[in-house]
Amino acid sequence: MGWTRNLRSGAVVMAVVLLAACQATSKGSLLGVAGQERIAKVDRLSLEVPDAWGGEVRCAAATGCRLVVVEHETSMLVLIQLGPGRNARVLDKQKLAYHPDGAAWLADDLVVAAVEASQSLDVYRVEEGHLRRVEQIVVGIPPRDVMVASAGQGRYRLLATPYSGKTVVWVDYVPGEPTA
Repeated sequence: MGWTRNLRSGAVVMAVVLLAACQATSKGSLLGVAGQERIAKVDRLSLEVPDAWGGEVRCAAATGCRLVVVEHETSMLVLIQLGPGRNARVLDKQKLAYHPDGAAWLADDLVVAAVEASQSLDVYRVEEGHLRRVEQIVVGIPPRDVMVASAGQGRYRLLATPYSGKTVVWVDYVPGEPTA
């Protein structure tokens, strides 16, 4: 009985210490010189992408900055050119199977989208501002997201994470070669 009371007392003390620490750091982190609030400089841009879920920006010398993103409810993969002065222009949209959830760049001209209904990673090549599907990698789970763990010399190690459940899928991908 004594040890449970000590455990409860220890938990209460720990909670009070954590609460005090959180309150002490939150105010201090917002204060700048002479106690004034610091406000981060932000730039906002409005995109014509309804219900955007996962996506990623990639900047390259030849193409500038581009955003690849999925429109979850309309099941579209969208390629957007980001320009100076908060300008954005949709370059292309391609239909995906039901409920795409995430997208990532593999290279300056190669993107991958995680697609729930087809249980696949769909790979697209970017050619002159247009998306052209080159491969569909069936992963056997409805992927929620895709991450590029490593890339080099035309080889990509991808991680597909599940929409639900505990199973993740590692994919070693080389364009044009079969995946196991």
